[in-house]
Amino acid sequence: MNIMKNRKEDVIFVAVLLVLVLIFIVFRVVKGKKVEAPAVADVMPITTISGDQTAPRVIVKKKKTDTIWPELSYTETFTKYQNGNLLQFSQNCQARPVSMALKNGSDLMLDNRENKEEVITFGNTKYTLPAYGYEVINLSVKNVPVTFQVDCSTAQNVATIVME
Repeated sequence: MNIMKNRKEDVIFVAVLLVLVLIFIVFRVVKGKKVEAPAVADVMPITTISGDQTAPRVIVKKKKTDTIWPELSYTETFTKYQNGNLLQFSQNCQARPVSMALKNGSDLMLDNRENKEEVITFGNTKYTLPAYGYEVINLSVKNVPVTFQVDCSTAQNVATIVME
């Protein structure tokens, strides 16, 4: 009787252990599918401004859903870019700062503080920012230095950016 009881307990123990291992394997497989590296970048075309100047070419258009890195909150993103790589648009598309200099290949946070959608334009490249939305882009030009104007919806030349 005692041997039978130990066998029952052993069978139950092995069954529970197998169930736990199976749950662990399923969890890893499901979680593994979420971690697979998706395409990280959307390549944008080269755009031009009047004359010889070349507008910035967006090499990497970062999207929160396309990254394999942890998503940053608005506050974390703002803190990361607030010291020189942040262009904010407030009421009536007023840009802050109105002029800035960036190193070629720099990331720039476009930050819409307006309660409506705004379209930000660099030459022919447009970014649609939802109300209170933002996007981090990487800017690169073929030849530096170059100066260009930024438009916000119907407001033209709201900011000047010099690429160095």
